[in-house]
Amino acid sequence: AVLAAMRAHNTHAGVQEQGCWTLGQLAENNYANKIDIAAAEGIAAVLEGMRAHASEVGVQQNGCSALGNLARNNDDIKVKVAAEGGIAAVLAAMRGHAPHTGVQEQGGWALCNFACKNDTNEVRIAAEGGIAVVVAAMRAHPFHAGVQEQGCLALTNLVCHIDHQAKAAVEGGIAAVLAAMRAHNTHAGVQEQGCWTLGQLAENNYANKIDIAAAEGIAAVLEGMRAHASEVGVQQNGCSALGNLARNNDDIKVKVAAEGGIAAV
Repeated sequence: AVLAAMRAHNTHAGVQEQGCWTLGQLAENNYANKIDIAAAEGIAAVLEGMRAHASEVGVQQNGCSALGNLARNNDDIKVKVAAEGGIAAVLAAMRGHAPHTGVQEQGGWALCNFACKNDTNEVRIAAEGGIAVVVAAMRAHPFHAGVQEQGCLALTNLVCHIDHQAKAAVEGGIAAVLAAMRAHNTHAGVQEQGCWTLGQLAENNYANKIDIAAAEGIAAVLEGMRAHASEVGVQQNGCSALGNLARNNDDIKVKVAAEGGIAAV
């Protein structure tokens, strides 16, 4: 019924907006529904709606959300979304609606899920300027916790390649993550994802370790861990970040210990 409505009323923005919303809700944490929607060409329906209504923020936000929910934890759908133009559609939405927090948050969510454990999608998103788009969103909406959390998540999955780690640093990713953590020190989700991103940026990347430490990233991680002592995700990712920063760097080991890292871990 939903897909029939979207196909029959492809020129009606309201039908496309709510159709995307419904498909996203049906796909959220439901493996069988994801498969059924994809098999019924639901990905194409969402993308057609987004292309036909590029100026409609509601269609773009809900389209990004639907694509993110469909791709989450499903390798075949990640491939299908990319093949049908989903990466380009999400990046176009984020670029076209830079002032809109909902589009930026859901765009980050979609990119995160496209890239998660998918090397081809990670490379493609980075090649199409996705890292810069995510960092721009975080800079444009510094006080919106959802944009910051999803931005950190997206960056984490986009910097598995060491080349992308360097690219993210050059494009301001380290500064963006630290700004997010400082502005949202009471938000456990931002702290958890921020620690994870810093850890990924520092993994086997000497230059990034130095830059993070110089920008007081060790202190930011420790502040997050202290502020959210009961949050296992913050503690886990904080420990991981500190370990990646300290690995094979004597100066950072000393700095971590001096700032209370041993006690925190």
